[in-house]
Formats: sequence, structure tokens, C-alpha cells
Amino acid sequence: MTENQKPDIKVLRRTNRACFQELLHPKEEFLHRCSYCDFVTRFKRTFTAHLKTHVATKHYNCDQCNFISKHQSSLWNHKKTHSSKSYECELCDYKSKFMSNVRRHMLSHTYVRPPGDN
Repeated sequence: MTENQKPDIKVLRRTNRACFQELLHPKEEFLHRCSYCDFVTRFKRTFTAHLKTHVATKHYNCDQCNFISKHQSSLWNHKKTHSSKSYECELCDYKSKFMSNVRRHMLSHTYVRPPGDN
């Protein structure tokens, strides 16, 4: 294709649709299947993390309670429950130890009701 030529829009749409369909329905050879349970994923990283739930030898223990996890990230999230730090909604009294919860809560303030919806 030369510099002055534009790509064929129909071809681009078909290509994008095919890529989207591949994401929704991946080919069988690209799936990772767990041999311990019925878990299936396309992503190697997700599969590797899942396998650790079956064969992990290391456990992550909370030093403030009896919480135990096979994933370090779960322990990090758990430790926030012991923290005094919290995040607050700027529009109401809602508080959470997790910023992601406050972000999700903020969406409740942006919802616009359709006319006639009481």
C-alpha cells in the first residue's frame, strides 16, 4: 500500500471482527488446561498462577492474624484490612480501605436516571 492509499474499511472491520471473535472463542490449541481440575485459560500467566493453587509449597502468613494464602498479592490485599488508612468518597461519607472500592462507589454518583425513572 502506498502512502496516499487508504486501507479498505471493509477489510479492517472484518479483521477486527475476526480478532474479537478469536478473543471470545480461542482455538483449542491456544488453551491452557489444568490437569488437576476443569480450569481453562488462554493466558499462560493466568494458568501459571492457577497451578500454584494446587502445587504451591510456599504459604504467605499474615503476621497480625491467622490468615494464610498461596499468593503474595492476596496477603498484600489482606494486610490492608489491618491498616488504619482508608480512602474516602469526596461526595458522601463512604469509606474503604481499598481505593478500587471507592472508585467503583464513585460510579454510583455519576449514574443519570432516564426521564420518568423514579
